Amino acid sequence: MVEIIEKSGNSIEEAIVISDVENNAKGINEERKFIRENFGENWEFLKQSLLEKGDKKFDKITLKSPKGEEKEIYFDVTSFFGKI
Repeated sequence: MVEIIEKSGNSIEEAIVISDVENNAKGINEERKFIRENFGENWEFLKQSLLEKGDKKFDKITLKSPKGEEKEIYFDVTSFFGKI
């Protein structure tokens, strides 16, 4: 069962942790699901960047609100990154 540890997601230190995911594709699906459930369908996906800090890996996802505001969300993807 997928486990999501919700933090603010506003920084690497407060990254949302997704664990117990079988592979990279399912982990990315969980990120998208989290974004839809917490921001709604009207937020536009702008870009995704992979960051590393120590032995951990993070996705930084930049979204754009319907009003044009940009927001960055950080996910800790260490548990599933690179798994096929």
